[in-house]
Amino acid sequence: MPVSDNKLQSNSDKDDAPMKDNVNVGACESVNALGDAKRKKAAVKEEEAPEMKEEEAPKPRFCEIDPKTCDVDFDAVALAKNAKAREAAQIVARATSARHHQLAATQKNPFLGNSTAKAIIPSSASHSGRVRRYDPFDQTGVNVKHITLMKFIKSNPAYPKRPRHSSIEWYYILRTPTKWLADTHMEAYINLLRLRLSKHPEWFVSDRICFLNSMFATVWRRDYKDFKNDPNADGSGKLLPPGAYSYYTGELHIYCQTKKTWAYDVDYLYSMLHIREDHWVAIWVSFVSRHITIWDSHARTKYASDEQIAEAVEPLAVMIPYLLQTCAPNDDKWRFPYTPFTHSRVPGTEIPQNIQSGDCGVY
Repeated sequence: MPVSDNKLQSNSDKDDAPMKDNVNVGACESVNALGDAKRKKAAVKEEEAPEMKEEEAPKPRFCEIDPKTCDVDFDAVALAKNAKAREAAQIVARATSARHHQLAATQKNPFLGNSTAKAIIPSSASHSGRVRRYDPFDQTGVNVKHITLMKFIKSNPAYPKRPRHSSIEWYYILRTPTKWLADTHMEAYINLLRLRLSKHPEWFVSDRICFLNSMFATVWRRDYKDFKNDPNADGSGKLLPPGAYSYYTGELHIYCQTKKTWAYDVDYLYSMLHIREDHWVAIWVSFVSRHITIWDSHARTKYASDEQIAEAVEPLAVMIPYLLQTCAPNDDKWRFPYTPFTHSRVPGTEIPQNIQSGDCGVY
């Protein structure tokens, strides 16, 4: 059967044929791409039915509501919408910060670094570069520090006498059991914690914490009566203690300022309360759980009754939430209701207790 000339083409002829300008050498063309005919049909359909597309698109609807005549509590609606997310965040935060420490068989105390796990991990630094946490029972260099302290005390010309309000008397009270500590001893230790937190945040449970001296709770308790006697109809506009906003922004205390905002950059506050005019207890204020925990070295003996504890904690439990709500931006005010914080005292069976009279113990 003769073959038509126009259908004959050798391989050499194909090689000599000029390449098309629009060919992308090395590119891969999809086998699922529309052909020219299909493209034309699709274009025609789009031109014929533009009105159908416009009708299918949903039109936005607006409804104007007058807040004066509307019975809906929009604040309550916003709180309800964010309740689940807020509860989930609080559960995660509590699980992260309040883990139950299980001691190994060789451990006498969580602070003592003699467990198998700590022996496996180098004590100088972990793989992440974080050094081991502070151990208050570490006896390394204690003798050297004691010698340095005694040299400083003996350098006072009045030594061995103990003049009133002198550094000799100050250190004598601190080093002698059953001696009552003064406010200056409490402030010195808080300053020490603040200094260590600023230099070594990895020593602490978190860097989102803040230490407050005794003046914070003392002044707030003193001014609580003025706060209660100055209410507005909606509960706003009350008079907070002096320096409240500076505490909120981390400007106070002056020594080792944190410059961190409460509830945004800070999750927990640690401070102290003076109970019955002669007893100190430690407090832990949690912005996450909206709860105040009290550590009392005489909780077992109930030296301070539950009513006295509640009375001492009430000013902080009421005014701290008010401060958070007042200072928060308008978009975040729903997160900080005026509802007072709850509080609880840790049972004496769960924390170290002091049987010595006249000594507030480790707290």
